[in-house]
Amino acid sequence: MRFAVAHKTASYLMVGFAYLAMTTGGALSPMLSLGGLLAFVASWWWEPPRIRYERWALAWTIASAFALIYAILTAIVTGDFLGVGGQFLIWLVVAKSFNRRAARDWQQLYLLAFLMLVAGSVLNPELTYGLCFLGFVISSTWAMTLFHLRRE
Repeated sequence: MRFAVAHKTASYLMVGFAYLAMTTGGALSPMLSLGGLLAFVASWWWEPPRIRYERWALAWTIASAFALIYAILTAIVTGDFLGVGGQFLIWLVVAKSFNRRAARDWQQLYLLAFLMLVAGSVLNPELTYGLCFLGFVISSTWAMTLFHLRRE
């Protein structure tokens, strides 16, 4: 296994465990959770030479602006700030995973994964959170170690 693939695998496992920790509690819409998970998995193959990031940058920016406006308005109307924040985190992880180019993008993905884990501690009161937390701790150790080695 190549080093870059090992880093990518560990990073995707880390984000995947955080994603599951937040979404398996049932507080978020099942359709949104499944759609976000499928999009996150599809982002694995979204990289050069298959695509050119420059062609998609404007579309991702516009979609992110609409997602932010929708999240703010929905949170104000419903008063469910944590649930809407979790939904917006799903969007941010999908958008960032489709637009990972440099080391800072991986770092931002790690930060979003940690925020998902924190949100999951409130949104998921079940035992699955503990299992996902354990997977997150193990995979994040590997991901950050490999990230540091890759960057150096």
